[in-house]
Amino acid sequence: MNMVDSIKQELEESAAVKKLVASRLVDAIAKAAEIIIASYQTGGKLLL
Repeated sequence: MNMVDSIKQELEESAAVKKLVASRLVDAIAKAAEIIIASYQTGGKLLL
């Protein structure tokens, strides 16, 4: 596989993962964001 094909494959795989995340996890991501924002607004922290 040459460099161009390798780059194209990586980009296509990345796009496929992002589409899957968008279709399956968008509600959970939005809820997590709301919880984090609420924590910051009340002086809380985010621990990773």
